[in-house]
Amino acid sequence: METNASTLVSLLQQNGIRDVNWIKIDVDGAEVEILDGARNTLSESKQIALLIEVHDKAKYSQTMEFLHKYNFEVDFERGYEWGGMHIIARK
Repeated sequence: METNASTLVSLLQQNGIRDVNWIKIDVDGAEVEILDGARNTLSESKQIALLIEVHDKAKYSQTMEFLHKYNFEVDFERGYEWGGMHIIARK
């Protein structure tokens, strides 16, 4: 099945949004790719919070590595029996 996709940056630009302070990411395994594509927005934001649903342990490690690299502080983590996690991080 094909689907159209847009980057976070292009969605923000199309809608005239300059300041972002909250992002929810639930993309079934593409968490790191979303974060990487938004790295400019994330690094330029002085105060921003993220809610990320991570779908497996490998993605968890990569996600945490990214968050630490861009100076995010993890406020909340919760794991589930199905193997996923919720992470709330901010800076």
